Amino acid sequence: MSSDFSTNRFLRVVSILLAFGLFLFAAWYFSSITIYVTISLIVTLLGAPLKELLCKIQYKRIKIGNTLSTTLSLLAIVSILLFLFRMVFIPVSEEVNMIVSIDAEKVETTYNSALTYFDDILKEYNIIKPDDNLKDIIIHTLLNYIGQMNFSSAFGNIVNVIGSVLLGIFSVLFISFFFLKDFKTLQQSIVKMTPTNHQSEVGHILQRSKRLLSNYFIGLFIEMISMGLLEFIALSLLGIENALLISFLGGILIVIPYIGSMIACIAGCFIAGISGYIVSTDVNISIILIKVLGTFIGCRIIDNFFLQPFIASKSVKAHPLEIFIVVLLFGSLAGIPGMMLGIPAYTVIRIIAQEFFGYNNFVKILTSRLRQNTNENQNSNL
Repeated sequence: MSSDFSTNRFLRVVSILLAFGLFLFAAWYFSSITIYVTISLIVTLLGAPLKELLCKIQYKRIKIGNTLSTTLSLLAIVSILLFLFRMVFIPVSEEVNMIVSIDAEKVETTYNSALTYFDDILKEYNIIKPDDNLKDIIIHTLLNYIGQMNFSSAFGNIVNVIGSVLLGIFSVLFISFFFLKDFKTLQQSIVKMTPTNHQSEVGHILQRSKRLLSNYFIGLFIEMISMGLLEFIALSLLGIENALLISFLGGILIVIPYIGSMIACIAGCFIAGISGYIVSTDVNISIILIKVLGTFIGCRIIDNFFLQPFIASKSVKAHPLEIFIVVLLFGSLAGIPGMMLGIPAYTVIRIIAQEFFGYNNFVKILTSRLRQNTNENQNSNL
């Protein structure tokens, strides 16, 4: 009897692993569709609380229907995204116009001394020949690069990219609408497609995943807004030009754990340096860079010690060290996309493991915080 039970358990584990492997292969093979569906799921999770709130609104006997609440929720998300795009588009266009209007002779005069300094160092260590200079090398390299460019091919690539972006936007909006509108129906269909003896576990997985991931993405959005606002206030008080654009990048790149802030800091230093020089050629670039670096380091400390631990512990129920290791692991497997989606994927994996392998001691320890949250929800429902 015990041998039959062990065999059934083994076959159960193997079938689940095979199904999971086939799912991962299909997601990789149809990667573009996977990206559309993933983004649509994120939009759905962000809009679900708003839709539930709209459905509760009632005036006398009139209630907001499912289709209307879905449309309003999706319009609210799109409006926020368009507003954020407008916030960054205007500063970028102004920055480009200011850079184009820079007097080339002034730029050359300002940086000639720096180029001469680096020339002397490179010649001293025999990195470049005595008859060469850094300015000519840079110009020659750029001209060679431009000469090798195929502009007809580049134009075709630009057209393809624009077409792909438009198709992606339409696909995401279309999928998100029906995900929001028919999420319960979709959830019930998935449960019915699973074997009868596993329908209960699958139902629990879908419900808990939706709740935890919705909390995570809402918390992440709040973190982005909070950090962007804090950086904007600090940079504005320090008198940094284009503080809005720099703080926007600092907030939006939080979606890439850990290295996103580094990228935003480097981009912010470059933007602040260029902007400072445009305003006055006598500006001290070093002071500007120190102010930007100090702002990002200070905001990063606040984020690491207050916002991120709160989001990790309250939304996905995981220890900060556990989250850090997961981000590194998924980053090594799939690069930046892996780092961005590592925490949500890990959350779903933990829920699946708890539902199907909750008897295992390792799984019990790994999902202990999830188990506490489940017990709390059950007690509150009682």
